Amino acid sequence: MILGVSHIVLGSTDSGRDRALFESMGWGLRFEQHDVPTFPGKQPFLCTSSPDLSLVFLNAPAGTPLELIHYTQPAPADLSAPLQIILPTGDWLSHAVEVRPAPLPGVQEIVVPGLTSPLWISDEPSQPSLIVHRITDLGAATRFWEAGFGFRRSKQPPPLPEAVLLEFPSLMPQWRARLLLLPVRETSPALLDGPGFRVLSMVVTQFEKDRDRIFANGGALASTGTMEEEIGSKPMLLDLIQGPDGVMVEVFQILQ
Repeated sequence: MILGVSHIVLGSTDSGRDRALFESMGWGLRFEQHDVPTFPGKQPFLCTSSPDLSLVFLNAPAGTPLELIHYTQPAPADLSAPLQIILPTGDWLSHAVEVRPAPLPGVQEIVVPGLTSPLWISDEPSQPSLIVHRITDLGAATRFWEAGFGFRRSKQPPPLPEAVLLEFPSLMPQWRARLLLLPVRETSPALLDGPGFRVLSMVVTQFEKDRDRIFANGGALASTGTMEEEIGSKPMLLDLIQGPDGVMVEVFQILQ
């Protein structure tokens, strides 16, 4: 069973610097972990040969948490990423060196020095969090998220008529999220060590069965293979699954 959305992942070139930035905006550190060896199965989804990585897990003031992931070797900065998340405006504008309209009404895109992705901010952020997946193939994307993971069509209209709004109705409020499938012209590369928001993480209870259903029903393209890791002092099974238009979804089960 898929329980819900755990967190979204942002590529980082300096996890300490970025952690301090998000903490100054009200995010709280849950844990950080350094010198994690790069799993061999990740190689097809890497643009560098980084031998290890660091990760920092931050709880949001409200909504979906964030994981900063910093691979040893820097990736090219001009690679597009498939995901975005709408953040509350808060004090972000004081950190911005550039502000421009985002593709969604009422949302601004800001550039913050050091971050590998612009941020999308809104004076009226949605609860639960609104995550955006830029897609070129609407049919493949809806199959992946609905049949593979259990997202449902929202009863609320999408902010743009050409987009599709989904939601994950988790029993746990902290694992609920909305997902906007936003049509674009160009696809993003499926990478784990690239810049920007590239990975969405989801909690499962039956790792093998849930993983098989994502491939059989959702049309998943490939994956890193099963990893047995200890993350945040918790033993778990993980896999990073490739979906359409460059998205990677981490599924994990905490072992008792």
